[in-house]
Amino acid sequence: TDLGTLPVELCGSKVLVAADSDSQLVSLPELTLDENIRRYNVVASLAEDGSLLAEVLVVDGGVRAKKSAYQRNVSEKAEQIEGWQAAYSDIIPGAVLSDYNYDAVAESSWVSFKIVVPDYIQKSGDLNLLSVDLVPVAVLPELKKGKRVNPICFGTTRKYEANITWSLSQTWSADSMSDSNKVSCDAATFKSRIVSKQNRLTFNWSLEKNNSLLQPSACEKVRKFCNAVRRTRKTRIILNKLTDGVTN
Repeated sequence: TDLGTLPVELCGSKVLVAADSDSQLVSLPELTLDENIRRYNVVASLAEDGSLLAEVLVVDGGVRAKKSAYQRNVSEKAEQIEGWQAAYSDIIPGAVLSDYNYDAVAESSWVSFKIVVPDYIQKSGDLNLLSVDLVPVAVLPELKKGKRVNPICFGTTRKYEANITWSLSQTWSADSMSDSNKVSCDAATFKSRIVSKQNRLTFNWSLEKNNSLLQPSACEKVRKFCNAVRRTRKTRIILNKLTDGVTN
């Protein structure tokens, strides 16, 4: 963090200022969404044999860029690769990461790499299923049903954006569809859009979180919001497979 700049984690929080007289609780400045943003751009291709190749670019902006640039400069490249490899292995068993690069330019910091998965298609009976989201971060907590004692906070004001583009080999195709979704609670808003047509598919989503402190009574509404976001991000598309000139 540059001299005079608050760390991301402290922005929007409250501090107790000690003084000779009465101490005072002071609110630290809030971040705007553009000052704490992470963008995922993924270009994915599905081969005839069902294997996946994804080119991933992760770009941080604002004060988040400075933080991530610093963290990468003080850590070994092998350690960074191990972290991303573990993140992808959690959501895609068998994923292999390669061609890792990173840099910081002006107000942005980025990493790029490739992900290869030998057998990405999932089977459910006779159905071929494609999981469209290729972003590993969970971004939201899992809240359980039942009475809650403690308040709920999603942390510092922050924005995530994901733009995922799929290209399918001629062996695979998806039925044409277009669907948009928006869900929100007092602490966050999630938007998504999925479009598929034959051999091309796009899945875009964004999550905006604010620094609101929600009372325990809001738990059920927040829990439903988090579950709705997870369901959308776990979307799977049925693919048609062309075999000997016949669509299955």
